[in-house]
Amino acid sequence: MTRFLKGTDRPLAEAYQLALLDLDGVVYRGKNPVEYAADSIRAAEAAGMTIEYTTNNSSRFQHVVADQLKGFGLDVEPWQVITSSVVAARMVAKALPAGARVQVLGAEHLRDEVTRNGRQCAVLRFYKQHQVHRHRHHLLGGHDLSGGISAERQRPARTQISIRRRSAH
Repeated sequence: MTRFLKGTDRPLAEAYQLALLDLDGVVYRGKNPVEYAADSIRAAEAAGMTIEYTTNNSSRFQHVVADQLKGFGLDVEPWQVITSSVVAARMVAKALPAGARVQVLGAEHLRDEVTRNGRQCAVLRFYKQHQVHRHRHHLLGGHDLSGGISAERQRPARTQISIRRRSAH
């Protein structure tokens, strides 16, 4: 069910406690700030609204993004930046017990987030994207993850992650 923003006579910063702002296209375009975005964000914060920033870019650390936003005149702490790596690591932390070994293929930021959430990364060497694609069969011990990962909720307290083995032909 889709919910639409209800009309209000009050400023949105007073009507809502939190704004989740997508970065690219809302706060900046490439390396350039969106006109008036920083002024509007500062006004919302002054009115008491909490601002958090979201991005699907998994390769940038939260502090790097926060520093970029500070360059636009915003007062941003790294915890206010929610990247796809942060979300993925939180999901892994909910699905697997502390200390579980996790094979991470991707950005250094993803590895750091998984480790920060109390899980062990099983990948010893960092691979760039093109290297992962070329060596994925070896890295995954003969397993093919292309279209073969699924997380199925079996019971409320347990998530099972299954990997499909690549066929021999």
